[in-house]
Amino acid sequence: MHRVFAYGTLLAPSRQKRLFGRRIPLAPAVLTGWRKVRCVGRYPGIVRDPNSRTEGGVLLLTRAELAAADDWEGVPDLYRRRRIRVTSGGRSRACWAYVPVPGPARAPSELLGRVRHRGGDLL
Repeated sequence: MHRVFAYGTLLAPSRQKRLFGRRIPLAPAVLTGWRKVRCVGRYPGIVRDPNSRTEGGVLLLTRAELAAADDWEGVPDLYRRRRIRVTSGGRSRACWAYVPVPGPARAPSELLGRVRHRGGDLL
């Protein structure tokens, strides 16, 4: 299983159901030294900021679910997956997090072109 720190769209149960076919239980978590910003169209990203913290949750994903999350996040063009440490349940945990690729903000239409369709529904 793979731990992923989610701070945006991956937290939504409806998105999880569409991407993974199930709702993923999450453990509340805090990422210290990073700030959540709007950076890829209307989608959030995180940037380093030593005076900030970002709240989110840790998801435990299978290899196939991690691949689906990579696809949804636009890896490697829009986001990259990076190892970070979060605090969850009073413990420091290593997780993956999706960090925006440096560069100009991209329009949501660019994101939609990368998203797969399953059963005719936009993921």
